[in-house]
Amino acid sequence: MDKKILLTLSFLLVVGLQSVLFAQENEVVVEETTTEEPVKTGTQFSIGISGSTRGVGIDMGIGISQKFQLRFGGTYFQFDQSFQVDVEGEPFNLDADVDLKSLQLLADYYPFKGSSFKLTGGLAYHLNEDYSINGVYVGDEVFSLGEISIDGDDVGTLGVDVTYEKFAPYAGLGFGRAVPKGRVNFGFEMGTYYNSSPNVTINATKMLSETSSQSDQLEENMQDYRFYPVIMFRLGVKI
Repeated sequence: MDKKILLTLSFLLVVGLQSVLFAQENEVVVEETTTEEPVKTGTQFSIGISGSTRGVGIDMGIGISQKFQLRFGGTYFQFDQSFQVDVEGEPFNLDADVDLKSLQLLADYYPFKGSSFKLTGGLAYHLNEDYSINGVYVGDEVFSLGEISIDGDDVGTLGVDVTYEKFAPYAGLGFGRAVPKGRVNFGFEMGTYYNSSPNVTINATKMLSETSSQSDQLEENMQDYRFYPVIMFRLGVKI
């Protein structure tokens, strides 16, 4: 065989082998690249449960960005307790009832990179924001107050009901992300609701019935009772 032809074939063989090897290397690189876990992007969510001065709560956390996250949920608190007090030596049973149910939408802002410190603002919708206390005389058959003595059945009852309007803004600060960076996280928060001025009603019967006329005065005296402080602990789980 002519030497020129042999050299030409040898050259083509070497070039062909190099092309095949190069193609195989590229295939390995592509395969290795495709086996890597994809980076999670887009909106993320979590479920949170909490305990606070508003009772128990549950919410959904929504991750918008590294600096902004949302929480939408509700809280529930109920307290019903009876106890006895003495008024000028005469016993009265008091029944105190607190019924608080709220929905809320909160926005968390994280001003510092890499930190879970947050500033929070939002709005609550009170399904119930009611406080009441009712008293009834439970002493002897004769009720005595100073020089006044009357039949115990004629003393009557006295109740005070305090309610607030539906909407209340909220502001707070704390630590902990609405949507955890890992699977689970814990959060702590302090803040306050700013409620409307309270609506006060006095309900009284029999000898105490004249007290009902003091509703407006008591309502005026309570105009500054609009802040409801909140201390909250939250457990969040990413979903």
